[in-house]
Amino acid sequence: QIAVGFYPDATTGFDRLFDAHTMNNGTDFALYAVSGNHKLVIDGLPDNNIEGSVVPLNVEVTTPSNLSISLDRQTGLDDFDIYLVDNDMQIKTNLKVTGYNFNLDPGIYDNRFELVFNSAASISDKTLHDNAIELRQQGGLFTLRSVLDTELINSVIVYDVNGKILFTQTDLNSRNMQVNLMHLPNGSIVIFKITTSGQKTAIKRTTVKKAVKQK
Repeated sequence: QIAVGFYPDATTGFDRLFDAHTMNNGTDFALYAVSGNHKLVIDGLPDNNIEGSVVPLNVEVTTPSNLSISLDRQTGLDDFDIYLVDNDMQIKTNLKVTGYNFNLDPGIYDNRFELVFNSAASISDKTLHDNAIELRQQGGLFTLRSVLDTELINSVIVYDVNGKILFTQTDLNSRNMQVNLMHLPNGSIVIFKITTSGQKTAIKRTTVKKAVKQK
């Protein structure tokens, strides 16, 4: 668990009054903020420029892990949304709405995640409503459809849960398109990142479901 706070006398560097180093307690999982060479479980930042603040996060795991990052509680940030950005997957999750689930192999991930603080107004024009793109599948064949006349599907990238790109296509400019993922095993989790002609983004996470033949 980590804490990020904004204070009048804090700086972007290490402050003894507002920051605290992580302790290596030998667990299989570690999450901490990064400030220069400091690994922090408490990161105090100046409160005069919260909008657009970015807090790099490092994750360390020693065994293959199914992980979740969520917001435990917040005070004083009612006017801001708190986003977890997965740079490898290119997914931005509003932690005030939901947690972010992901899988990691053993290793140190020092450039993958970051927290971003934005006012709701500054981000709403870049993200599509969840129902703006329909996603349907039939036996591993997925169909995407934009329900908005003003937003055509421009590009589609499909990832697995480890961030590997499974499919990519650009310059579509179409209301509909299909993605064939029949080669994937039944039960595979896939993430669709859809960008529209208006440069808005939608994220769809789903599971490959194939008909199982009865013996």
